[in-house]
Amino acid sequence: MQMARPQAIQTFGVLSPIQAICERPCERSHLRALAILVFFMASFAWTTNPLHGQANLATPGEAKAVEENEIEQRIEQRMADLALAEMGVNAPQLLLLRSYVRVNTAFACRVCELTGAEEKQLAQMNDGWIAKKMREAVDSPAKNVATGIARFLQGGAARRVAPGREQTQLDIERVKDMVDKHIDAALTDEQRIAFHTEREARDKFRNESLVRVLIAALDARVFLSNEQRQLLETELATWLKKDLYWQVYFQNQNFMPDIPKEKLAKVLTLEQIECLKGVPTLLYELAQIELGMMQQEPIMIER
Repeated sequence: MQMARPQAIQTFGVLSPIQAICERPCERSHLRALAILVFFMASFAWTTNPLHGQANLATPGEAKAVEENEIEQRIEQRMADLALAEMGVNAPQLLLLRSYVRVNTAFACRVCELTGAEEKQLAQMNDGWIAKKMREAVDSPAKNVATGIARFLQGGAARRVAPGREQTQLDIERVKDMVDKHIDAALTDEQRIAFHTEREARDKFRNESLVRVLIAALDARVFLSNEQRQLLETELATWLKKDLYWQVYFQNQNFMPDIPKEKLAKVLTLEQIECLKGVPTLLYELAQIELGMMQQEPIMIER
């Protein structure tokens, strides 16, 4: 009895080699597995290719620019790490500037609707970034020249001369200015306007609150009238422009705020002014208290 031909031969005549393999169940399953494996390998190579989607766009010049940018970022990160190691994670300057960065970054996030890229740019201001900027503010050309002159005159290796309190405060203000510029660069024009508008309103509110604190301390001594309090608010608002350490007036009530006499003379009576004679006064800026807690290295030249 003649056996029935395979359906493929009955339809198409002669089987091709691939068809012959596919007609066998075992070889067919192996071939399917091999095809699936090849497909996934090709997909993985395509998605992990750094030039995926840029094959027709990336030129040799663009590729070189990307590589140089990556190298520059690694160098910047290395310099930041070295600056942080030199300063120390618990350095008073770093703690002070870290707080300034966090407050203003959080304020920008609250005021503006930031994108992921903008948040990432603000997140660059970590401890290493702050330490690097602090070193840039301290290592000015004038200071390097002074160190070189000291080395020449003393005939030995000179250590970096520690700055005084006023110089340290100036260096910190420089870094704060760098932080402000970095935040501005991360924002769009519309976001920048909204951020500065809210920031000015916040500073104005704090300044008005400080004025009322000074008036309250003064009122405890000379018993101001309601009209005098209102007049003093107007007078002192145009004078007070710095953040004060106001707690001292309530911690030690023997001291009075050091308010200009010409401001007081416009509002107080002669009797009230007479009561203030001989009373010790002081006016501490918040920055002075913060810097007072910082340990300064002594000035020393090694021989």
